Amino acid sequence: MLLVAISLCALAGDLPALRLDVLEGRVRVAHEQGTASLPVGAVDWVHGPSGYLESSTLARLRLRWLGAASMELEGAHALAWQPARAEGSGLWLSFSGLDEARLEVREGPLRFELPSGWRGLCSKGTLALRSGVDGHVDLELLAGAPLLLSPPSSPGAVRPPWTVLPGARVRLLCGDPRPRVVAGKLRAPDPAPGAPAMAAPVGERPWSGFEWPWKSAESPASRGWGPGW
Repeated sequence: MLLVAISLCALAGDLPALRLDVLEGRVRVAHEQGTASLPVGAVDWVHGPSGYLESSTLARLRLRWLGAASMELEGAHALAWQPARAEGSGLWLSFSGLDEARLEVREGPLRFELPSGWRGLCSKGTLALRSGVDGHVDLELLAGAPLLLSPPSSPGAVRPPWTVLPGARVRLLCGDPRPRVVAGKLRAPDPAPGAPAMAAPVGERPWSGFEWPWKSAESPASRGWGPGW
């Protein structure tokens, strides 16, 4: 079981120092200061803007970007984070493992990528994520501004995002480029020229092994976040 809570305040430029508290279980981290295996009760300060972590099934931890964001995780989890430099501000999160999550965004933008390749952007609001045994993810926008959601696509392809309206709950299926509406309303992509768009990721994941620096073939700047993202 994975539980995530994120509260964003003005994420601009480089991210502030990150404090990581291990409340239960064990966590492995990799960042500019090196790699470490952290036991329960450990506190790790990360002064670089980027990093990667993996937690055990019974782990529970808290991450706090001082004055900017906080995140609580429970269960087996894999997460990379770094600033979304190409867009000038915001936090970019890439989940390679996800069970259940709840995010609160006060002042974004917050950009995220799910294990299936679905990508989203939330400027302000609260959303919940829950993954199923078949790999699908249920996303519910509980409150706040509309959320932009883009499906996986082939390398180099660009697709305008879907717009999830507050109160809506959608199901994201592997291999299906259309979100399934479970409750509420969803706005279809705008095919008009100039509409926000996001290119598909190109190359491998942002990491290929548990080491620092990880062998990166891509970054938010090269992943093709389109205009308005």
